Amino acid sequence: SKHMLGCSWNCWFNYRIGRAARKTKKEVVELKERTPQNNGIFTLLPSVGIELPLPPNIVGQNEYMDKIVGCIEKGSTRLVAICGMGGSGKTTLLAQINNTFSCPTEMHTFHHVIYVEIGQQQNIGIIQKSIASQLGLTLGLDENTTSRSASLYNFLKERKFLLLMDNLWQPLDLVKIGIPQEQISPHNTQMIVITARDQQICRRMQAHCQVFVLQKLKFEGAWSLFEANSGCYRL
Repeated sequence: SKHMLGCSWNCWFNYRIGRAARKTKKEVVELKERTPQNNGIFTLLPSVGIELPLPPNIVGQNEYMDKIVGCIEKGSTRLVAICGMGGSGKTTLLAQINNTFSCPTEMHTFHHVIYVEIGQQQNIGIIQKSIASQLGLTLGLDENTTSRSASLYNFLKERKFLLLMDNLWQPLDLVKIGIPQEQISPHNTQMIVITARDQQICRRMQAHCQVFVLQKLKFEGAWSLFEANSGCYRL
């Protein structure tokens, strides 16, 4: 066989293959070190929801976040309501809750985290399509409200989900949308969090709900927010 610098072509070829294999092995080891592991098994966990952008300066919501996240994790109630005046921070708080439960972790609390903006005009069809889109479902163009409701219900009825609905102006018929109402376990694993200005909206949707009322920022909190947004600081 031919030689190159005293080494056969086979020898040189084997050397190149071995070198490439060692490089690949090194890359695999590095990837393994960067990958979350569970008892030695690779686990690349997908997000269960979509992370939402947040304003740069959030003041006075840590206490509410702790209480509401704790309430959701405890699963002691099915419906949680965040109430308060316009501009009190309800939407920002709901977005933070969304991001907390949407991010990949070693063990997801929910299979799905769904965020829907409702608004004054409650269009059931649009709400259903928004939910279906986030679940990866395709609803037929010719389906009516009842058919879409059945499709959503049959998909969600045995799934763990957190449904976040922002800016309700009137009670919403969850059954008509297709949201399961029966409890699948002693611990609530199908939970709904809504925001509304009026507490009665929440209580008319479900008598036993946990209501959190956002209060106006105290002086120190309001001043801190002003400083952060304006760039002016006290001496």
